Amino acid sequence: MHKASFKVTKPGSDEKDSVTAEFSEDEVECLRAYSRYVDELIAVKLVQDGVPCSVKLDYKEGEGTTVTSELPPDEDVVVLLHRLRPLILNNEHASFNRVTGILGKQIGEPLVRGALKSQREIYDGRAMQRQIVVRSIAKDAEIIINSEKALFVWLNAYEYHRDQNKKREIDRYHQLLPLDHSKAFFLMLLSDKIRAIAAIARFVNIILGKAETARL
Repeated sequence: MHKASFKVTKPGSDEKDSVTAEFSEDEVECLRAYSRYVDELIAVKLVQDGVPCSVKLDYKEGEGTTVTSELPPDEDVVVLLHRLRPLILNNEHASFNRVTGILGKQIGEPLVRGALKSQREIYDGRAMQRQIVVRSIAKDAEIIINSEKALFVWLNAYEYHRDQNKKREIDRYHQLLPLDHSKAFFLMLLSDKIRAIAAIARFVNIILGKAETARL
């Protein structure tokens, strides 16, 4: 067993609570792998420089609305997705969801649990959806574009796999507007995932004794 001890500072005060948690050897190996994968991710150019992506709507009377999007080069996106793969696919042994599950299971401190919940909401798009919800409608069905579901349909259709059923599913929502406009939102979701992944990695490094302080 690996025993970790650390202190948490209560918001708005200097008061600190001591926390102790124990992790099995398998759990520690998972946390170590996660930390290593995040180090590799952070070294990627798009993470270092930020992911340049945006969607702009221009309306002119008599001409209607024009939609334009800005996307990073495909070759940079490919590298980013490669480094993200072991962290965002749930069946990977050190994925974000698996690691946060371990932390939530072994640490009962309410402040830590609250921080984990906040990071999960950033990670899975709920935080973004409190700011904006982008929907696409096809006949009698609709999908929220800036959602975890749509993101993984796109990844499985065009990036990680070439699943033809997923391709048909995502393509049906892009009969009027090109997929690139939605791709900008997918990259925004991935940017939020990276933020949450990095925040959890800072905390994991406390558990592993690789750092003394971290801010969640």
